[in-house]
Amino acid sequence: QAARLYAWTTTSLYEETNSLRLFYKDPDRMKLPGETMTTDAPTTRSIAGRAVFSGAVWNHPDWRRGILSSLLPRICRTYAHTRWASDFTFSYMSKKLVAAGVAERVGYRNIEGSMYWRSPAVGNYEGSLIWMDTGYLIQDLRDYLGRLEAKVDPVVHRRRA
Repeated sequence: QAARLYAWTTTSLYEETNSLRLFYKDPDRMKLPGETMTTDAPTTRSIAGRAVFSGAVWNHPDWRRGILSSLLPRICRTYAHTRWASDFTFSYMSKKLVAAGVAERVGYRNIEGSMYWRSPAVGNYEGSLIWMDTGYLIQDLRDYLGRLEAKVDPVVHRRRA
C-alpha cells in the first residue's frame, strides 16, 4: 500500500494525468516512446490542492477479501491525511476490480469515467477514477470502525455471538 502527495495549486488531476506529469517530472524527456495517458472522468478537473494518490497495492491471494485488504487502504489514507492535510484522496482502479466490488470494499463510493494508459512497458491499462474528499474519508473511517467494533470485542479479540 502506497501513498503520494501532490500539491496542485495551479493544475488539477485532469492536466496531470493527460500530460503524464502524474508519473514523470518531465514527461517529454522521461516517457517511453508511444506512451500516453488520458482520462475522461469529470471530477479530475476539480481534484486539486493537496491530493493524495493512495493505492498501488498487491495482496497475496490468501489475504484477499479479508480484513487486511479493507483495513490497509483506510490506514494509509488516514495516515496520509493526518500527515499532509489532504483535500482529496484518489486512485485509478482497473475496471475488472471495480466490477468485482473492490472499490467499495476499500471505502470508495465515488467511481467514475475511464483512464487509459498506453505504455510499451505496461501494455494497455483501463481504469476508473476512484476518489473521496476529506469529509468522506473521515465518515468512511467512522463507519468502518463502527462495523468492526460491532463484530469484534477489542479487549479480548474474539468474535461476539
